[in-house]
Amino acid sequence: MAQVNLIDKVDNRATNSLRKNFSSKWEYIKSFSRWHFDKWKKEEPPFKVFLQIQGDWTKDVANLEYEINVGLDNYVHNGQTGDGLIERDFREWGYREDMIQYQRSYAVPASLMKVAEQLHLLHADVRIHRQMPGQVAPIHADAYCSHPAIHNDPSLNVAELRRFIIQLTDWDWGQTWCFGNNVWIQWHAGDVVYFESRDVIHCTANAGKEPRVSMIVTGWMTDKTRELIEGDPRIVSI
Repeated sequence: MAQVNLIDKVDNRATNSLRKNFSSKWEYIKSFSRWHFDKWKKEEPPFKVFLQIQGDWTKDVANLEYEINVGLDNYVHNGQTGDGLIERDFREWGYREDMIQYQRSYAVPASLMKVAEQLHLLHADVRIHRQMPGQVAPIHADAYCSHPAIHNDPSLNVAELRRFIIQLTDWDWGQTWCFGNNVWIQWHAGDVVYFESRDVIHCTANAGKEPRVSMIVTGWMTDKTRELIEGDPRIVSI
């Protein structure tokens, strides 16, 4: 899992000043990514399921309300309009103007915040995504320009931000996460995955019959976070 081991290599390749030189986010990402961009390469999976959080949050997930339908023009934090780079890519690739990638909620109940706290991140931004059958999030990589903590404290290093995905529902047929040249399926509720989302291209699709609900947690890692990622997979009950 060579890509997973990149967590100690921190730099400032992705910057807003560099971003201004591009009219495509895809090309912008390729300009600094350490991923190989060879679609025929047989690679080790660039993701790691390192934690299984056990608990019962079924009712809270069922009662969630979603504030935003994420489409083409409200992709960044809290439904704001970004600089248009990724939206321009999606349009050029042929995605419909009225497409919905997933629904997003920032109203995270206490029981699910406790789940996110198991990652021991600083300035954690927590959101919940529900992807309904027929919805897709197109291929991309992350630049983290919209993390709320950055706007409050510009001295924070964006290059040190890391993103984690916590599944809140069990996998069902037709639901996929793609990381680089690899596909992740058959997850269980509580599985936590880590990957270098600034480097490795990724996408999601729900071609199944059930909603897929995931928690997206983005923040600055602590020593406890690194210990979890670099160790053997663990089980935590809450």
